[in-house]
Amino acid sequence: LAVVLGPVLIYLLDTSSTLVRRQARGDQLATSHRDHVYQRLALRKMGHVPAALLVTGFSAAAAAIGLIALQGSGPANLVAFAGFALLGVAYLLLPRWILGSGPDVTDPPVQVRPQDPARRFSSRRWVVAGATGFVGRALIEELRSRGIHVDAVNAPRLTFDPAGSREAADQAISGSAGLEQFARTLQDVDVVVNAAGIADAGARSGASLFGANALLPLWLARAADLAGVDRMIHISSAAVQGRAPVLDESPVWAPFSPYSASKARGEEFLLGSDFATTEVVIVRATSVQGAERPTTIRLRKLARSWVASVARPGDRPTVVSSIDGLTAFVASVGGHPTSTPAIVLQPWEGLTTTDVLVAAGRRRPRMIPALVCRMVIGAGYLAAAVVPGLAGAVRRVELMWLGQAQDAAWARAAGLVVAPGVRDVLGGARESAS
Repeated sequence: LAVVLGPVLIYLLDTSSTLVRRQARGDQLATSHRDHVYQRLALRKMGHVPAALLVTGFSAAAAAIGLIALQGSGPANLVAFAGFALLGVAYLLLPRWILGSGPDVTDPPVQVRPQDPARRFSSRRWVVAGATGFVGRALIEELRSRGIHVDAVNAPRLTFDPAGSREAADQAISGSAGLEQFARTLQDVDVVVNAAGIADAGARSGASLFGANALLPLWLARAADLAGVDRMIHISSAAVQGRAPVLDESPVWAPFSPYSASKARGEEFLLGSDFATTEVVIVRATSVQGAERPTTIRLRKLARSWVASVARPGDRPTVVSSIDGLTAFVASVGGHPTSTPAIVLQPWEGLTTTDVLVAAGRRRPRMIPALVCRMVIGAGYLAAAVVPGLAGAVRRVELMWLGQAQDAAWARAAGLVVAPGVRDVLGGARESAS
C-alpha cells in the first residue's frame, strides 16, 4: 500500500484538504477555484515553473519514502507511514511558510462596479496628491499644458498592518481625525488623482508600505466621496498581476513582492468599497521610465553592459513605457466625459524586448535560447521562495528577457492613442537636450 500510495500522496492530500476547507467555508464545490496548495503558490508568489518543481520534489520524496515498505517488515511500514505524515504536513503548511499568515488578496473575489454610460463627468478642476513625486510632478505639468486648473495637496502619512483586512481598513479610516478636514479642501473639485505612495519595487513589507500603498488610496477615495468629487483616479501598478501571461484590466492579482502585494491590497480595498458620488478608477501603470529617474539610469547602464540580453527571437512586447505616455493617459481618463471601467491599463507603447535595450544601450543585445531563459528564471523563483528578497531581481531579469504582453482593452475601445515617447526617454534625448 505504501509503495502505491507514495507517488500520488501529495495530490490526494492537496485535493482532499482543499475540498474540506472549501466545504467548511460554505463554498459551492462545483465552481472553479484556485485554492489548491500549488495554485496558491504559483499564482501569488512563486510562478508556475517553481511551484511545479516544488510539488514534483515533494511527490518524488513521497515515492522514495514508499519504497521503504519494500523491506516487508512491520517497522518498515511504520517508518514509511510516519514519513508520509511528516511530508504531508510540511506540504500543507507551505502556503503559510512561503506566503505568510495574512489573508490572500484574491479571496474573496471582488465584484467590479458596472459602468453607467448615461453619467456625465466634468473635469475643469483637478487636485493631485503626491505632487512632489516623479509621477505627480509630471502629471501636473501635463495638465497645465492642457489648460486645466490643477492644485497640489499633501497626502497624509498612514500606517497599516500588512495582514489587515478591508474591515480593518474601514475602521482605521473611520477613526481618522483629519478625513473631514481634508474633504473640505476638495470642495468644488472635479477630479482627484492619487499619485502618492511608496514606489520602491524593492521595499520591504511593513506598516509604512501598506499604509502608503493600500490604506491611503481608500482614505483619499473616502475624502473625495465626502466632498462630492466626480472622479478619483488611483495610479496603481501592473505589477499587481505579477507574471500573468497577459496584463489586463481584470480584478485578478498575483503579487510576487511586498511592493506588488501592497498595491494589490490597495486595489482590493477600492474595488470592495461603495462610494455615494465618486467614480473611482484604477489606472494600472506599467514600467514607467523618465530621463532622470534612477530606474531609467540603471536600465541604460545595464543595456550598455555585457549583461544586456533577451530571449530569442527578442520580439516579445515589453512593459517599459514613458512618463509622458502615462500622464497623457491619466489626463484622458480623468477628462473622459462618460463612465469608465473600474480598472484601466496603461496602453502599450509598441516596443519589444530588443527595442528597449537598443534604445537604452545603442547596441543590439545578445540572444539567449528562450528555453534556457525560462529554466534560469524558474530556478531563480525557486531560490526566491527560500530568500524572498530575490523575487524582485528575478522578476526584473524575466522582464528583460521575456517581456510581457498587455491588453489595454478600454483604451483601445475608447480610441485613446498615446504617442510613444519611451525611445527618447531611454536614449536620454531630453537629458542631452537640456
